[in-house]
Amino acid sequence: MEFSYEPINPFQDDGLSNEDRKMINAMRDTAYVCGYRGEDVEHAVHLALKRMGRYDLLPPCEQDRK
Repeated sequence: MEFSYEPINPFQDDGLSNEDRKMINAMRDTAYVCGYRGEDVEHAVHLALKRMGRYDLLPPCEQDRK
């Protein structure tokens, strides 16, 4: 096996557009500013996406549209 100097890219393409990624990052930043931390931030983002009707941006297990 040969050693490679190329670093492994830990970021995989998740299929999000730049606009969607910026929107989700803005939601996370807002939740942090409001005092949420950890899992509470992701829960707040998921609730916001559901309110917006953006079920396509939720994880598959939460795309039930309830």
